[in-house]
Amino acid sequence: MLIGFHWKFSIGAIVNKFHQGPIFQLLIMNLSCAVSQFNTR
Repeated sequence: MLIGFHWKFSIGAIVNKFHQGPIFQLLIMNLSCAVSQFNTR
């Protein structure tokens, strides 16, 4: 349980770090585009 919490916390810190820059938004756009393409197949 503690390891899972630490894993989620570290991912949250990375997301917070990337959220301040345009790279994170670009990644989200690419991810949503890939998901939409996968759903249309």
